[in-house]
Amino acid sequence: SDNITAKGSLQVNRRLNNKGRNITLRVNYGYNDGETDKYSYSDTYYYLAQKDSIRNQYVDNWSNGYNYKVQMSYTEPIFTNRFLQFRYSYQYKRSRSEKYTYNWDKELEEYSHLPDTASSNCYRNEYSNQQANISLRTVREKYYYNIGMSIEPQKSTSVTYVGDSIKNTLSRHVINYAPLFDFRYRFSKQSQLRIMYRGRSSQPSMTDMQPVTDNSNPLNIKVGNPSLKPSYDNMVTLFYNSYMTKTQRGLTLHASFNNTM
Repeated sequence: SDNITAKGSLQVNRRLNNKGRNITLRVNYGYNDGETDKYSYSDTYYYLAQKDSIRNQYVDNWSNGYNYKVQMSYTEPIFTNRFLQFRYSYQYKRSRSEKYTYNWDKELEEYSHLPDTASSNCYRNEYSNQQANISLRTVREKYYYNIGMSIEPQKSTSVTYVGDSIKNTLSRHVINYAPLFDFRYRFSKQSQLRIMYRGRSSQPSMTDMQPVTDNSNPLNIKVGNPSLKPSYDNMVTLFYNSYMTKTQRGLTLHASFNNTM
């Protein structure tokens, strides 16, 4: 394997007054390029058919991609220690992966120059995501809470091909949403309670939705399903900690609940 990965980020913040009004710009960029060569030997005996199946293959896998994200947030104080925050971001990803499988002759130590189309798959994916978020944050001496809601329109396009032959093209437009509630209460300087809830909807990957068969492993054949539906996660977290300075003893309680529909 040979892989190259590069990442970069930039953040600029401007305070507009001393009451909490500010504006922030964040930019992230990533790039990756990699290549993997693999030799695979598989010997499978089928008892019912009473036959032996031998696969000796050479797999050449190459992948390349880049992504960037631009995010702008604005915070406006509306009352004493209470802030309204608006945030918008745009994210774009582009990736390409080519996996070609060739029949390998172990004795001659050479492989055929024509790929096995049933075991070879190439993908070209494009993904864009917009996120609009609004949240209300309140800060008091004893407690703090943050309530927010995000809406995320997404657009994805995926093309599966081998050489110059296109197997399938898939396009999808969806809207995800994610509510957030975060509450913290301080009983004292050494004791506090935090309760957080986060909901998140997510879509299956374009690779899993492509109706393409991956039979590189004869005992674990995978077939993409274009009818896959989105999932929704409910995540609840409770955290409590306390520290007794006289006895130098601490107590920490942590509980979490997560379910996916």
